[in-house]
Amino acid sequence: AGSFPERLDAILIARGTRKISRTRPLRLVQAPDANALLIYAPVFKNEVFRGVLGFGFKVDRLLTGALTTPKSAPGADIRVMSDNVETPIFRLAADGSPQPPSTIEPDEGITIFERHTEFAGRPLFFIYSVKRNLARESFWRGMLFAGVSLAISIVTITLLGFMINRAVTLAGEVRSRRSAEDRLKVVIHELNHRVRNVLSVVQAVVRLSFTPGYSLSDVQKTCEGRLQALANAMSLLTASDWRSVSFRNLISDDIIPFADRIATSGPDFALRPRSAQTFALLFYELATNAAKHGALSVAAGKVTLDWQVDRTASPPVFRMHWRESGGPKVETPTRRGFGELLVRRIAPRDVAGHAKVEYEPEGFSYELEAALNEIEYDPRQAEKPEISMA
Repeated sequence: AGSFPERLDAILIARGTRKISRTRPLRLVQAPDANALLIYAPVFKNEVFRGVLGFGFKVDRLLTGALTTPKSAPGADIRVMSDNVETPIFRLAADGSPQPPSTIEPDEGITIFERHTEFAGRPLFFIYSVKRNLARESFWRGMLFAGVSLAISIVTITLLGFMINRAVTLAGEVRSRRSAEDRLKVVIHELNHRVRNVLSVVQAVVRLSFTPGYSLSDVQKTCEGRLQALANAMSLLTASDWRSVSFRNLISDDIIPFADRIATSGPDFALRPRSAQTFALLFYELATNAAKHGALSVAAGKVTLDWQVDRTASPPVFRMHWRESGGPKVETPTRRGFGELLVRRIAPRDVAGHAKVEYEPEGFSYELEAALNEIEYDPRQAEKPEISMA
């Protein structure tokens, strides 16, 4: 009987709004042990209110059927509240079974979601509670995702760095290969030039060694000696990577005969490759001539070789003096062969200087003066081996 005012209010609302209305959960006489909802649908005919259609539903059955659909949230405890938001009218446990309505006790391990809707003109509140700390899980999942992302980023950056490093290494190898090929081309070109130059020198020595009046065996011995002196000088150049040769190293038994009987005096300095070849042939020719016709042909004969380097002159000057004494009486030769041509013309021209030859009775004398910058090795300049025999 106490529910009649509730019913009347719901009917009046349905008539006034022309919409379905309902009562709050009530205890009916027909079902005193369970809450029920009375729903009224207004009926009009020709715009005249004729009455309502009433429907009664037990709350448990109505909400159980509605909330256990496949679209319901699994694993969540659901509470439904109506007009009184503090006391649930229905509760559905996480396993899908209806439970006696109860309020939610505060717990850090429970996550709550609320959804609001309207049913038959009155509000309904659905409170979903999950026995999981979703905020904490979200945090750790976020951290896991961030860690995985960071690991992927590190791996990606590492792979990218490796690829860049390999690309740089490969580019360096390509540059090194190209540089090596370029250097090889330069070396081959230089070698070809030197071989042609050496062959031209050998050809000139052999050609000029054929002096009228000499037998073939004499010419052969003379050529062999001159070529051996030239080869020894080139061995010294090869040892220095064809850069320079010490002046004193040319005054040795490897280059000239009877080097131990030649008294030398002068400062040592480095010769250019071209000048080293010229002086090697010059010293060999002077020593050979002295051994055959001059002071070295007798035991009492003496040979002195003096040279000076005057760096105060402008330009700096190199002076050399070969003097023989104590040998046979010297006579001016009537035939001019390779040796005479070398000391008078070839050697002075190759060192950009001039020579003085004297056949004095008491001994042969030879003086050579040259520009120092034409014969001295300068490490700042690259030089190709040359010697002219024309």
